[in-house]
Amino acid sequence: IDEDAATYVMVLPRDVSVGGVIDSEAEISEPFEKAKKIFVRNLNAASQTSMDWEGFDELKNGPVSAGIYHTVVRNAMLKVLANAGLQVDSFHSIDDDEIFLKIRVDPQGEAVQRMATKSHYRMPFTSDSYADMPAEGPFHEGGAPMCEAEDGLPVYAYHGFSEEAKPMLQEFRRIDVIRLVFKHMYDWLDSPEMEKQNIYISLFPAVSWDEYEHLTKTWGNLQSGLPTDANTESIRNYLGEQVAFFFAWFGMYTRDLSFVAVIAAVSSVRKLPFCPLTLGQQRLVQFIFSVLLISWASVFLERYDLKSKRLARRWGMHGYKNFGIERSAYRRELEGTTRLSIQKSIADAGAFTFCACFVASIFAVKAYAARQRAKDPKHSPWEAWGAYTTVAMIQIGCLVWTNIAPKLVELKNFRYEEEFGNELTTIMSYVKIFVALFPFINMGFLQKWFEPTCAEPGTDDPLASAAWRLYGNTSTWPMGFGQSVAWSGNGTVRRSHTTSLDWLKRFSYLSTTEKGEIETCI
Repeated sequence: IDEDAATYVMVLPRDVSVGGVIDSEAEISEPFEKAKKIFVRNLNAASQTSMDWEGFDELKNGPVSAGIYHTVVRNAMLKVLANAGLQVDSFHSIDDDEIFLKIRVDPQGEAVQRMATKSHYRMPFTSDSYADMPAEGPFHEGGAPMCEAEDGLPVYAYHGFSEEAKPMLQEFRRIDVIRLVFKHMYDWLDSPEMEKQNIYISLFPAVSWDEYEHLTKTWGNLQSGLPTDANTESIRNYLGEQVAFFFAWFGMYTRDLSFVAVIAAVSSVRKLPFCPLTLGQQRLVQFIFSVLLISWASVFLERYDLKSKRLARRWGMHGYKNFGIERSAYRRELEGTTRLSIQKSIADAGAFTFCACFVASIFAVKAYAARQRAKDPKHSPWEAWGAYTTVAMIQIGCLVWTNIAPKLVELKNFRYEEEFGNELTTIMSYVKIFVALFPFINMGFLQKWFEPTCAEPGTDDPLASAAWRLYGNTSTWPMGFGQSVAWSGNGTVRRSHTTSLDWLKRFSYLSTTEKGEIETCI
């Protein structure tokens, strides 16, 4: 698309008669209520009167055709954009089945300034605004912003945009204009609801070809070599701070890996055939490599922590959530109430309860499997399908939690999308990691004490008996050991003459039964 100074592009569907997806003759039930979901925003008091606009009366009298509904909603949407001073141009797609709306605004015009003033959008001061600043200590001579010691770039202070502060603030960047336009549309239109109702197909920021081409030539190609900080500012100005932070980390991580690559190469020499090191010396080299790797990771994290704080200060990201996008589901009246406290407690307890239920289900399945094995140790299907059952339970647990977690986080009534997303990411990841790892933690550390496998009473070879009851046929034995015991009938077992069970002794222990008898368990 030729961006033609466009800020956003919205793609609208057309009628099925021209290859689109809208059936103009289809009936839309409760059209007024559906339109209300789009235009009435809880976070914007001024939008409460949107449904009084001209055109919506046509939707109050029951079902209407999809053609009429889309016409009314689109006209109201254009009014929202026009009221903010945004200009809209349109053209048809090559297939003629979609309409492209190019939403644009003068980057330094009054419309953007009004949106910035309303949002208290933070902008950096200009260099000229520091002309009267006095010297501060031996490192700042005054008359200019302070600069970073590492790269010499100036660190400007930030201030909320206003008409009075405008002469002292820098001009809006393209990314600033994109944010302000998005914020305005978000305040007046429920974009997810519009997409759900098929009012538009997609909405995205327009490409700036000049900036895109510059980044492609200087950064986004293999000839650029290892990532450096040279293009961090260009990435920030085009893709935003969040993406720039990632590539600042990625560049630093890639460069610092060169040290790890060198010591890893030196360490790997110990395994080559011509290396004269003994086994003990090889293990010492491996230990030294581990210590160096841990030290490198610690130093890297500390260095990036300092770097990210410098970038956050330079880019004015401290307290940036004040400009964050408010959630339409946020309920201001719940703040400070007992109800909200109860909801937060329920949400916090939900994760623990789910993990407890998952653990209980794992133990329940294992108990059922143990009963089946006891009935027929030789032909129990759990010997072959036990591993698949564990994987299935992990997948089902993760799927269920994926649907439950957003509802629990919703109870906490977060105001900003960023806060909601961070909390959802945290609660999703912690629980999913637990669900994925617990079956193996149980197998490796807990099963020995909470689900022991003990020898048959009275057997003359208790270790072999316990091994048979634990592993059964060949397919479940640890890799590399084969089947060390075999079933002989009458509840007895015999050892294989080719494989010893010495490796299993360190996992065995003696236990006392309820009758006071001593038994061998593993």
